[in-house]
Amino acid sequence: MTSVYRRFGVLRLILAMMVVVSHGVPASGFEGFLARLGIGSVAVMGFFVLSGFIITEAIDVYYRERPAAFIANRMLRILPPYWLALILSLMVHALLQWGGILSIHGENPRDIFSAQNIAANTFAVIPLQGLLGVFDPAKFYGFVRYYWAVLIEVDFYIVAFAIMLPGLVFKRKRADIAAACVAALLLCHVVNDYVRPIRHELSYIPYFALGVSLYAWRSGYRLALIGVIASAAATLVAFLRYLNQMKPLSALASIDDWPVVATNIVLLTIVCVAIFRLSNTDTTGPARRIDRWFGDLSYPIYLNHYTVLTLVFSLALPPWPSFLLIAAGSVLVAWGAATTLERPLRRLRDVVRGQTL
Repeated sequence: MTSVYRRFGVLRLILAMMVVVSHGVPASGFEGFLARLGIGSVAVMGFFVLSGFIITEAIDVYYRERPAAFIANRMLRILPPYWLALILSLMVHALLQWGGILSIHGENPRDIFSAQNIAANTFAVIPLQGLLGVFDPAKFYGFVRYYWAVLIEVDFYIVAFAIMLPGLVFKRKRADIAAACVAALLLCHVVNDYVRPIRHELSYIPYFALGVSLYAWRSGYRLALIGVIASAAATLVAFLRYLNQMKPLSALASIDDWPVVATNIVLLTIVCVAIFRLSNTDTTGPARRIDRWFGDLSYPIYLNHYTVLTLVFSLALPPWPSFLLIAAGSVLVAWGAATTLERPLRRLRDVVRGQTL
C-alpha cells in the first residue's frame, strides 16, 4: 500500500488550541458558558480518535512486519518531547518558587521537588510505572499536568504492538485479526465500565476503536461500517459518562447542564466527521509543508501549555492579558520545542520508518 499524506496538521493544531482555551479561560478568571464548556475534553477525545486512525494506517503502510520499528518510532515521538517539557516545567516552577510567587490555582504545592516526585514525573507516561516504586498518587504533582492523555496514547501503542505480533504468523488474516481485536477491546471496555473495573484506561478504548474503524472504512473494507457504527455508539456513551464524571449510566438523567453536554457532543461529532473527510484529501508542495508545520506544533502545545499557564497564573494578571499570554506563550514555547527537538527527531524517525514523510 502506498503512502498518502493526510491533511490533519491544521486540525491537530486546532485541537491543541482547544485544550489551551479550555484550561486558559477559567485560569484567567473568566466565567460563563465558555468556561463551563470544557472544550479541552472534546479535543483530547478527538485526538484519541485521530490517533486510532493514524496509528492503524502507519502499521498498515510502514510496519506490517516490523513491530519493533513501530514501537521504537512511537517512543521517539512521545518520550523526548515529554522530557523536554518536563525539564522546562521544572525550571519555571523552581524559578517561581525561588521568587516566592508560585501559585497553582490559588494553592502553593509543597515537596514537589522531591527526588521521588521528579522520578515519578520522569516515568509518568510509561505504563505500569507504578511497579518501579516511585509513584505515590497521594504525593504526586505532575509538572506536565495533563500527562494522563499521553499515557493513554502509549497504552494504545502497546496494544497495537501486541496486535501486530499474530499478524507476523497469519499474514493473510491481518484484517480478520484487527477486526477481532477491535471487537475484543470493545468487549473489554464494556466489562471494565459496566461489569467489573479492570483498568481505568480501558474507559477510553471506544475513541481509538472508532479511529481504527474509520481507517478501515476509508481503506475500502465495507464491513468496517459495522465497526464504525458500534464504535461510534460506544464512543457516545463513553463521552456522556466522561462529561458526567464517569458516573453510572443511570445518573445521566441527573445532568443539569445539558446545553454544555449537547454542545460537547456536537463538537466531538464535527471533529470525527472532519477526520474522515480530511482523510480523503492529499496535498503537495508548500501547502503540505505548511500543514505539517502546523501539525508539528500540536504535541508541544499540549505538553507545554500548563507550564505557561502556571507562570501566568502566578503573576496574577488581569483576565484578558492572562488569557492572551497563555495562548501566545503556549504557541511560542511549542514553536521553540518543535524547532530544536521535534524536527531533528523526525529525521531519525524517518530512518526507523524507512521512508520520509
